[in-house]
Amino acid sequence: MRNQILNILNSSGKFIADRIHTHKNIGHKSNYVDLVTEVDREVELQLIDALQKLLPGSEFLSEETQNHIKEADKLWILDPIDGTLNFVHGFPMVCISLALQLGGKLQNAFVYNPVLGDLFEAENGKGVFHNRKAVRVSENNEYRDCLLATGFPYDYADNPDNNIRLFDFFHRRVQGIRRPGSAALDLAYTAAGVFDGFWEQHLKPWDVAAGILLIQEAGGIVTNFEGRPYHFGDDNILAGNPQIHPKMLRDIQFLRH
Repeated sequence: MRNQILNILNSSGKFIADRIHTHKNIGHKSNYVDLVTEVDREVELQLIDALQKLLPGSEFLSEETQNHIKEADKLWILDPIDGTLNFVHGFPMVCISLALQLGGKLQNAFVYNPVLGDLFEAENGKGVFHNRKAVRVSENNEYRDCLLATGFPYDYADNPDNNIRLFDFFHRRVQGIRRPGSAALDLAYTAAGVFDGFWEQHLKPWDVAAGILLIQEAGGIVTNFEGRPYHFGDDNILAGNPQIHPKMLRDIQFLRH
């Protein structure tokens, strides 16, 4: 089934890569930075159709057309283009994020950037691979050695809980913080040891489902800001290697209480 999934991702990925530097029909959802294009919708429909044929009877949790949290024995959780704003502007940090949950447990995960040709994948109990090479989370244990990643909510301008306080705190203590604009890729790069930790608020299941399995299979830790295992519907997420995650969790809790 893995090879069939990869064929499906390659097909939709080519469609994305071919369109990234072309004119798009842009729509707005919650505000002027929460964008959607006809490519997002077309890719989502392509993926749903192909995956339904691959695994008959499965259901979907997806950003554009089936975005209500649900439970199902066979559930695909997908974001057709994570990083739509990047896609609109031709910035290549975009990906398809796809996870398969069976019986309520994440079983397979794929994060695929078709523009750069980067594929991250994991299967429950079998580790993580980046372009077929096994990877793990980093081993850095001090902030001064770390590169972190984060993002900001769409309502940044109006929401007092907009992540700027945490960003400022960590930025003063680590080597750097990157904000590529795709949570799925941030999690994938954390799983691969590029980033030592990642945190963000106000994300959706399709942003993080694949990345969660990647982190876990790479030996990392994923929780919410309370330190409990992340569940769909939680309003925040923290991921990192086993040394840095507890330090970030301690500091986040201190700053937020």
